[in-house]
Amino acid sequence: MGRPIKNEVGNTYGRLTVTHFGGVQLKPSGQKYTTWSCLCSCGQSVTVVSSALRQGRTQSCGCLHKELTSVASKKHGASGTPTYQSYRGMLERCFIEDSPAYRNYGGRGITVCDRWLESFENFLEDMGEKSDDLSLDRVDNSLGYFADNCRWATRSVQNFNKRLVNNTSGKAGVVYNKEKDRWDAVIGVDNKRIYLGGYKQKDDAILARQQAELQYYGIVKG
Repeated sequence: MGRPIKNEVGNTYGRLTVTHFGGVQLKPSGQKYTTWSCLCSCGQSVTVVSSALRQGRTQSCGCLHKELTSVASKKHGASGTPTYQSYRGMLERCFIEDSPAYRNYGGRGITVCDRWLESFENFLEDMGEKSDDLSLDRVDNSLGYFADNCRWATRSVQNFNKRLVNNTSGKAGVVYNKEKDRWDAVIGVDNKRIYLGGYKQKDDAILARQQAELQYYGIVKG
C-alpha cells in the first residue's frame, strides 16, 4: 500500500483554496502524482499538482503571473529609479518563471507579502529610497520579502548573508585545507577576502570566524 494522501481540502495556497481531490495521475514514466481542484480568488477553477501547491510554485489560476508580468513591464512614474528597479527585480525573481533567478527564489517558495504586491507605493513607504551602493536584502534567507525581513544592504553584507549551500565544515568561511591538514578561516569584507588563520582544530577555526563576524558585521551567522 502507498502512503496515505494528505487531505488538502480547505487549505489556502496563495490565491488558491482547495475545494476537492482532483485524482491520481500517471507520468509517462509510470510515476503517480496527486492533483487537487482549487478555486482562485479571481473566481476561476484550476487543477493543480500537490507538490506545486505545497512548494509555492503555483499560487493562482494564472492571473497572478499575468498581473505581475504586467507590473514588471509597466511604465511607472518611478520606473527609472533604482528603488523601482529593485522592486521589479524582486517580483521577477519570485513570480516570473522565465527569470534566471526564479529557481533560487520563487522556485524554492520565496514569496512577496500582500502589502508589497498591492503597489510599489507601499514598498517605497516601508523601505524608503534605495541609494546607489545598496541593494535589497532579506535578513533571514529562508523567509520571503516583507518589511520586517528586508533592508537596504551593501554588497559585502549581502555576500555575508548568503545561505550556505555546500561546505566541508558546516560553517561559512571555514574550510578544510587537505594539502596542509588544517582548517582555514576567512571572511569577506568590502569585496576583500581576509584570511583569519589556519587551525588544527575545526572548533578553533569556527571561533575565529565567529569573532570576525562580530567585529565586522555585529552578528554571528548561524
